[in-house]
Amino acid sequence: MTPRIRPAEPADTAAIAALVEAAFGRPGEAALVAALRGAGAVSAELVAEGEGGTPCGHVLLSPLRLDFAGEDVPAQALAPVAVAPECQGRGIGAALVRAALAAVPGPVLVLGAPEWYPRFGFSWEAAKPLVSPFPWAGRAFMAYDPEGVLTGREHGRVHYPEPFGLMA
Repeated sequence: MTPRIRPAEPADTAAIAALVEAAFGRPGEAALVAALRGAGAVSAELVAEGEGGTPCGHVLLSPLRLDFAGEDVPAQALAPVAVAPECQGRGIGAALVRAALAAVPGPVLVLGAPEWYPRFGFSWEAAKPLVSPFPWAGRAFMAYDPEGVLTGREHGRVHYPEPFGLMA
């Protein structure tokens, strides 16, 4: 059964913080969500409803700027994607990623599991034109670029919103 996906609401804030921390087993990603909200760096924020309408999954998209020798290309960062541990394995994360990709135009970047994200069209090959600010990331730094916006470009610098510095 596909969960109901809806925009996050202010009343969801505490539940989102708890589920993101539980999903990652540490507070860093929940702090990132709060910092991105506080910085006004949210393009879309979605939740998957569990029993009783309480969020059991969450995804956030933030605006990025890709700089190709002075030409700015808008893009999005998909981070974080979280599903409460008791709800994992039910397709909730996949439903959230698909809904997030449908919610925004242009390329979307992710720093995530290279064995999981390619099923949605992400690849490290699509990210090759970009200079990752996370040089340690390797193939975990991927792009989703269905319109081919990045094709034929090179040496694009990725400018994440400032709160992503918390994750460095």
